[in-house]
Amino acid sequence: MMARARLVLPALLVAALLAGCGESTGSGAGAGSPTDAAAVERARELGTTPQYVYVTEIPGFTVAPQSVGVSGDAGFQAVYVRRDGAQITLTVDTIRLTDSTCPSLALDAAPSGGGTCERDAELWYRAQGSAHEYAVMRGSLEVRLSADTAHVDRPMLLAAARAAHPADAIEFDAVLPRRGDLPTTGDGAPIDPPRVGG
Repeated sequence: MMARARLVLPALLVAALLAGCGESTGSGAGAGSPTDAAAVERARELGTTPQYVYVTEIPGFTVAPQSVGVSGDAGFQAVYVRRDGAQITLTVDTIRLTDSTCPSLALDAAPSGGGTCERDAELWYRAQGSAHEYAVMRGSLEVRLSADTAHVDRPMLLAAARAAHPADAIEFDAVLPRRGDLPTTGDGAPIDPPRVGG
């Protein structure tokens, strides 16, 4: 059975996951929605809304923990990486794409605009230069998977988009970074501990 990158596994398998050796244990559906107060607070510390936290499954890819964060005003973003340097960016935000706006809106990876846009079943496929992306509407949210065409082909990007889903309780807890340098009071800026010598 082909090894599959899986964003979330039980705690004992996290190290293997980050090394790219994790094997899928199936869909996270059925594990329940994220209700842990601490996990919800971590999402808010990042500046995002808990309901915006999505994950996906991409064979050979794992999430770069340092990439997880807010997109725009209150959206969510995470970058999946492969050992050869390929990247797929997952972004969740409020809906922007319509039949009229899709051709004119720039891709995240190619902000100059002027690309192509086409329907692919219930998804949008957009391309501009060496960048391309799939977007799918989930309720009031727009979930986008984007990558460089030189490293990620269209079928792989489509599979990643179709696999995107709201994080369940286990996935939610695992994908959000646990930061020990964020204060519980004040403006939320990271704590910079004093160094020897001032």
